Amino acid sequence: VEQIFLNEMIPRLNMQQSGVSSKCSVTQVTQINAHFTDTNSEYWVGQVGGMHNGTDFGGDPGTPVYAPYDLMVEDIQYYSDPGRFGWYVQGRFADGYLFYAGHLGITTVQVGQHITACTQIGMIGEVFHTHIKVAPPEAPVPCEINARPDGSPWCEDFETYFANH
Repeated sequence: VEQIFLNEMIPRLNMQQSGVSSKCSVTQVTQINAHFTDTNSEYWVGQVGGMHNGTDFGGDPGTPVYAPYDLMVEDIQYYSDPGRFGWYVQGRFADGYLFYAGHLGITTVQVGQHITACTQIGMIGEVFHTHIKVAPPEAPVPCEINARPDGSPWCEDFETYFANH
Protein backbone atom coordinates (compact mmCIF):
# COMPACT_ATOMS: atom_id res chain seq x y z
CA VAL A 1 0.00 0.00 0.00
CA GLU A 2 1.43 3.30 -1.08
CA GLN A 3 0.83 6.32 1.17
CA ILE A 4 1.02 9.87 -0.12
CA PHE A 5 0.98 12.89 2.20
CA LEU A 6 0.12 16.29 0.80
CA ASN A 7 2.59 19.01 1.78
CA GLU A 8 -0.23 21.40 2.46
CA MET A 9 -3.99 21.30 2.67
CA ILE A 10 -6.02 23.02 -0.03
CA PRO A 11 -8.75 24.83 1.90
CA ARG A 12 -12.23 24.14 0.56
CA LEU A 13 -13.07 27.81 0.13
CA ASN A 14 -9.78 28.65 -1.60
CA MET A 15 -11.12 27.86 -5.06
CA GLN A 16 -8.86 28.12 -8.08
CA GLN A 17 -9.93 28.97 -11.63
CA SER A 18 -9.29 26.08 -14.02
CA GLY A 19 -10.53 27.32 -17.38
CA VAL A 20 -14.00 25.80 -17.40
CA SER A 21 -15.02 26.11 -13.77
CA SER A 22 -13.66 26.57 -10.27
CA LYS A 23 -12.22 23.64 -8.36
CA CYS A 24 -11.67 22.72 -4.74
CA SER A 25 -10.37 19.84 -2.66
CA VAL A 26 -12.65 16.86 -2.04
CA THR A 27 -12.04 16.99 1.73
CA GLN A 28 -10.07 19.15 4.12
CA VAL A 29 -8.06 16.07 5.09
CA THR A 30 -4.36 16.17 4.20
CA GLN A 31 -3.61 12.44 4.03
CA ILE A 32 -4.38 10.51 0.89
CA ASN A 33 -4.04 6.74 0.76
CA ALA A 34 -3.61 5.88 -2.91
CA HIS A 35 -3.70 2.12 -3.47
CA PHE A 36 -4.04 2.41 -7.21
CA THR A 37 -1.79 -0.58 -7.89
CA ASP A 38 -2.36 -2.64 -4.73
CA THR A 39 -3.29 -6.08 -6.11
CA ASN A 40 -2.26 -8.21 -3.12
CA SER A 41 -4.76 -7.11 -0.49
CA GLU A 42 -7.56 -9.57 0.32
CA TYR A 43 -9.84 -6.55 0.57
CA TRP A 44 -9.65 -5.92 -3.19
CA VAL A 45 -9.99 -9.52 -4.46
CA GLY A 46 -13.67 -8.99 -5.28
CA GLN A 47 -12.81 -6.24 -7.73
CA VAL A 48 -11.81 -6.96 -11.31
CA GLY A 49 -8.13 -7.91 -11.32
CA GLY A 50 -7.98 -7.53 -7.53
CA MET A 51 -7.16 -3.88 -8.12
CA HIS A 52 -8.17 -0.81 -6.14
CA ASN A 53 -8.95 1.68 -8.90
CA GLY A 54 -9.19 5.03 -7.19
CA THR A 55 -7.83 7.39 -4.56
CA ASP A 56 -8.83 7.19 -0.89
CA PHE A 57 -9.13 10.33 1.21
CA GLY A 58 -9.03 9.40 4.90
CA GLY A 59 -11.22 11.07 7.50
CA ASP A 60 -13.41 10.50 10.51
CA PRO A 61 -17.07 9.62 10.05
CA GLY A 62 -18.96 12.86 9.47
CA THR A 63 -16.09 14.56 7.62
CA PRO A 64 -17.69 16.57 4.77
CA VAL A 65 -16.97 15.52 1.17
CA TYR A 66 -17.21 18.17 -1.57
CA ALA A 67 -17.63 18.19 -5.34
CA PRO A 68 -14.22 19.11 -6.76
CA TYR A 69 -15.79 20.72 -9.88
CA ASP A 70 -19.25 21.63 -11.14
CA LEU A 71 -21.10 18.43 -11.99
CA MET A 72 -24.47 16.89 -12.81
CA VAL A 73 -25.44 14.15 -10.33
CA GLU A 74 -26.32 11.00 -12.33
CA ASP A 75 -26.63 8.26 -9.72
CA ILE A 76 -26.77 7.70 -5.98
CA GLN A 77 -26.87 4.18 -4.54
CA TYR A 78 -26.09 2.23 -1.40
CA TYR A 79 -23.70 -0.72 -1.47
CA SER A 80 -23.44 -3.31 1.29
CA ASP A 81 -21.22 -5.91 -0.36
CA PRO A 82 -17.53 -6.38 0.63
CA GLY A 83 -15.29 -3.62 -0.68
CA ARG A 84 -18.13 -1.29 -1.65
CA PHE A 85 -19.80 -0.46 1.66
CA GLY A 86 -21.85 2.74 2.01
CA TRP A 87 -23.45 5.32 -0.25
CA TYR A 88 -21.90 6.60 -3.45
CA VAL A 89 -22.52 9.70 -5.54
CA GLN A 90 -21.74 9.60 -9.25
CA GLY A 91 -21.84 12.53 -11.65
CA ARG A 92 -20.34 14.10 -14.77
CA PHE A 93 -18.09 17.10 -15.09
CA ALA A 94 -18.55 19.57 -17.96
CA ASP A 95 -15.82 17.78 -19.96
CA GLY A 96 -17.80 14.51 -19.78
CA TYR A 97 -15.53 12.81 -17.24
CA LEU A 98 -17.29 10.55 -14.75
CA PHE A 99 -16.79 11.38 -11.06
CA TYR A 100 -17.44 8.86 -8.28
CA ALA A 101 -17.29 9.33 -4.49
CA GLY A 102 -17.95 6.18 -2.46
CA HIS A 103 -18.09 4.89 1.13
CA LEU A 104 -20.21 7.84 2.21
CA GLY A 105 -22.22 7.68 5.43
CA ILE A 106 -24.83 10.07 4.05
CA THR A 107 -25.39 11.99 0.83
CA THR A 108 -26.58 15.58 0.60
CA VAL A 109 -27.47 15.85 -3.11
CA GLN A 110 -30.11 14.36 -5.43
CA VAL A 111 -30.01 12.64 -8.82
CA GLY A 112 -30.53 15.21 -11.58
CA GLN A 113 -29.16 18.05 -9.48
CA HIS A 114 -26.54 20.35 -11.02
CA ILE A 115 -24.07 21.31 -8.29
CA THR A 116 -21.21 23.75 -8.28
CA ALA A 117 -17.64 23.12 -7.19
CA CYS A 118 -17.25 22.99 -3.39
CA THR A 119 -20.86 21.94 -2.78
CA GLN A 120 -21.03 19.31 -0.05
CA ILE A 121 -22.13 15.99 -1.59
CA GLY A 122 -22.02 13.86 1.57
CA MET A 123 -20.00 12.81 4.59
CA ILE A 124 -17.41 10.11 5.17
CA GLY A 125 -19.01 7.02 6.69
CA GLU A 126 -17.94 4.28 9.05
CA VAL A 127 -15.03 3.05 6.91
CA PHE A 128 -13.05 6.26 7.70
CA HIS A 129 -12.42 7.29 4.09
CA THR A 130 -14.05 8.20 0.81
CA HIS A 131 -13.06 6.47 -2.40
CA ILE A 132 -12.72 8.88 -5.33
CA LYS A 133 -12.25 7.96 -8.96
CA VAL A 134 -12.75 9.45 -12.40
CA ALA A 135 -13.13 7.91 -15.85
CA PRO A 136 -13.12 9.36 -19.38
CA PRO A 137 -16.44 9.98 -21.16
CA GLU A 138 -16.14 6.81 -23.27
CA ALA A 139 -15.62 4.49 -20.28
CA PRO A 140 -18.27 1.92 -19.31
CA VAL A 141 -20.18 2.62 -16.11
CA PRO A 142 -18.99 1.51 -13.62
CA CYS A 143 -15.46 1.87 -14.90
CA GLU A 144 -14.25 -1.37 -13.25
CA ILE A 145 -16.46 -3.56 -15.44
CA ASN A 146 -14.11 -3.94 -18.39
CA ALA A 147 -10.49 -3.11 -19.07
CA ARG A 148 -9.32 -0.98 -21.99
CA PRO A 149 -8.15 -2.90 -25.07
CA ASP A 150 -4.57 -2.71 -23.74
CA GLY A 151 -5.66 -4.27 -20.41
CA SER A 152 -5.32 -1.11 -18.31
CA PRO A 153 -8.26 0.01 -16.14
CA TRP A 154 -10.77 2.59 -17.37
CA CYS A 155 -10.78 4.24 -13.95
CA GLU A 156 -8.17 6.96 -13.73
CA ASP A 157 -6.21 8.47 -10.86
CA PHE A 158 -8.17 11.38 -9.41
CA GLU A 159 -5.06 13.22 -8.18
CA THR A 160 -3.63 13.31 -11.72
CA TYR A 161 -6.94 14.54 -13.12
CA PHE A 162 -7.24 17.19 -10.39
CA ALA A 163 -3.69 18.43 -10.96
CA ASN A 164 -4.24 18.73 -14.72
CA HIS A 165 -7.64 20.45 -14.71
